[in-house]
Amino acid sequence: MVFALRAVDDIQKSGLLKSKLTVPTKGKKQFISFAKASYWKKRRKILQDMMWTHCGIVRTVAGLNQGLKVIEELEADLQAAIKNKETENIHFLEFQNALQVSKMILIAALRRHESRGLHYILDYPNPSPKTKHQSIYLSDKK
Repeated sequence: MVFALRAVDDIQKSGLLKSKLTVPTKGKKQFISFAKASYWKKRRKILQDMMWTHCGIVRTVAGLNQGLKVIEELEADLQAAIKNKETENIHFLEFQNALQVSKMILIAALRRHESRGLHYILDYPNPSPKTKHQSIYLSDKK
C-alpha cells in the first residue's frame, strides 16, 4: 500500500497529469502536449490489432503484405502531423516509435523465407541454414 501511494505521489510530482509537460533541452524549453491523445491512441490500437492479426506467431506472405499496406496508411497520418507541426504530443511520439518498429518487423518477416522457432510462416514451413543470421535497418533514404 505504501509503495502504491509513493508511486502515485511520484506521478503527480512528475507533471505527467498536466495537459503539457516541460522537457529540458539544450538551450530552450520544449513542451510535450497530451492534446489529441485519443486520436493517436486509436491509431496505435489499429496498429496493434494489425500486428496481432497479420504478424503473429503464424504468418502468411499475403497477411504480411496486407500489414504493410496498413502501415503505409498510418504513415500518411504521421506525415500529415509532421507537416502540420503537431509532433510535440507524447502519444504521437509513442505511435511514431511503434509504427517504425512494426514496419521493421513486417519487412524482416517478409525477407525471411523460412520458419524458425516460434515464428512460423505458412508459405515457408522449413528452416533454412543460409538465412540464420540477418539484420534489418530502417533508413530515411528511399
